[in-house]
Amino acid sequence: MTRRSALRAALNPQSLHTLEQMRLADDQVLLVHPELTPLETQHLLRQCSNPPFWPEVQQAEGSGEVWVSTSGTSGQSRIVRLSWQAIETSARAVWKALGGAQGDHWLCPLPLAHVAGLAVVERCRVGKGVPRLLKHRGSGPHLLHALRDPAIQFASLVPTQLKRLVSALNGASPPPLKALLVGGAATPPELLAQARSAGLPVVCSYGLTEAGSTVAITALDDALNPQAPGGQAKLLPGFEGRIVDGELQLRGAAMFRGYLGAASRSPEEWFSTGDEAEMSGKTVRLTGRKGSSYKRGGEWIDPLEIEGILTACPDISEIAVVPEADPDLGFRTLALVVPVSLEGDIESRLNAFAAQHLARHKRPARWEFRRQLPRGPLGKLLRHQLVK
Repeated sequence: MTRRSALRAALNPQSLHTLEQMRLADDQVLLVHPELTPLETQHLLRQCSNPPFWPEVQQAEGSGEVWVSTSGTSGQSRIVRLSWQAIETSARAVWKALGGAQGDHWLCPLPLAHVAGLAVVERCRVGKGVPRLLKHRGSGPHLLHALRDPAIQFASLVPTQLKRLVSALNGASPPPLKALLVGGAATPPELLAQARSAGLPVVCSYGLTEAGSTVAITALDDALNPQAPGGQAKLLPGFEGRIVDGELQLRGAAMFRGYLGAASRSPEEWFSTGDEAEMSGKTVRLTGRKGSSYKRGGEWIDPLEIEGILTACPDISEIAVVPEADPDLGFRTLALVVPVSLEGDIESRLNAFAAQHLARHKRPARWEFRRQLPRGPLGKLLRHQLVK
């Protein structure tokens, strides 16, 4: 009979051992982030222990599941039901696409309670490698030191970690890796070019919790090419995609079984991702997030486009663009900036950069400086927390 368990998935060998035992037993497992407070943990367990939230246990092989929380960038985090087979399917597709060999090891600086960290562990399992867990996942020097281990061939990072790694490298020789898989959020073109120019073999990825992690990656042959774009990725074998009303829909064997507390679904059903995209054959180019655009005086404004351009400004460490109510225009653009430094007339420099790179209607009407921007454990911007 399938058992139901909760695992506080810390980055340690004991968590890996327990997770593997649960997989072998075909259990239904809720992954609990170790940084949740006791109250948050109690709320999560209470929610999942109520009968309406538990799916019916199927007395059949393959009924085991992993329950993973989505990143909740819009403030609507949900618990995704993934079969163990779906996670393995996704892991095998990535492993093959990156040219993995038997015994290749991965560095895992991502939380095991999120699908990205879980996917690293599974890639090692299918490739008979060993995941090296890194607790100091936000530190550039720690990342660089760990990646210099000759036993490490691959690593999964988020763009924030890649930026810190490039800074820590500081012109030194890069570690001898087969590939650095970067995802969780869009990698700014300037950062991608810097990393590849520094000798880091970066493969950009697009994925989501509902698809068992990675769905599409950029070409491995372009991993060291600073001129190669990072915004176009090819769907991995086993996934199908289509565009409906400008939105990307996916289906395939690695897709989820449904959300906890909602009706079950088949992996062969089309799933609406909420991402706006264009497709040519199997190649996907993301263009935005559905519902994120707004109108300023009749002109549509795409925050992601503006963020992508302004990220290249040397005065900006991090940036988020949000709409702000305006009595005449309906909305105007507010840029929330974590500056590299506040020295000198920074607003004049920012305005000058924006004037050089953006049409007048796209330029921020106001700049607001922050010490940091709210981000989830994987570095994804939590937009619902930007303005309160």
